[in-house]
Amino acid sequence: MLPAHYALTEILIVIATYFSVRKLLIDKNYYAAIGIFLIGLTACIGAIRFGIISTDFMTYLNKILAVLTGILALSLISIQIISNSISKKLARLLLVLSIFTFLSLFIWTQPILKLALLFIWSFTAVILTFQMSQKSISIKFLKSLTMSILLIAFLALSKKIGLITDYVSPSLSFHAYHILIALWVFLINYSISQKSTHQ
Repeated sequence: MLPAHYALTEILIVIATYFSVRKLLIDKNYYAAIGIFLIGLTACIGAIRFGIISTDFMTYLNKILAVLTGILALSLISIQIISNSISKKLARLLLVLSIFTFLSLFIWTQPILKLALLFIWSFTAVILTFQMSQKSISIKFLKSLTMSILLIAFLALSKKIGLITDYVSPSLSFHAYHILIALWVFLINYSISQKSTHQ
C-alpha cells in the first residue's frame, strides 16, 4: 500500500481542473473542457485510491484511466484547436476518427498502441498550438512550451519509461510528475488561446 501523501498532488490536479474547466467553459472551448474534466476525474479517483480506499479495483481503475484519459484529453484539445483556428468541419471529422481510434484500443489492447497514441496526440497538440495565430513568434514558442509540459513530464518522470526516474526517489518522481500535470491543466486555456495575454 502506497503512502497517503500520494493523494496530495492528485488533489492538486483536481483543484487545477476546477479552475481550468471553468475558464474553458466560459470561453466555449467545450472539447477541451471535456478532456480536462476527464483528467480531473482520474486524479480524483487517484486521490480516493491513495487517501481513502486502496483496493485492487481502485488501483486498476486509476492505472487504466490514467492512460486512456490522457489519450482522450490530448485528442479533444487538438480537436478544439482545429475547431478554433482551422475548420469546425475538419474538427468534427477528426472527432469521429478519434472516437473510432479510441474504441479500437478495447480490441487491440497492447500497451504499445496506447503509448503510441499518447505520443501522437501529444505532438499533434504541440504542433497545432504553434500554428495558431499570435502577436509574436516568442508567444508561439511560449504557448507551445506550455502545451509540451505534459509530454515532458511523461518522458522524464512517468513510471517505467521516465528518463530520470532511476535517479530520484519514487515519491519525488510521483509528486513532480503530478505537479507538472496540474500545471499543464491550469495553463491549458492560455495554451490554446489565439490572443496573447501580453501587451
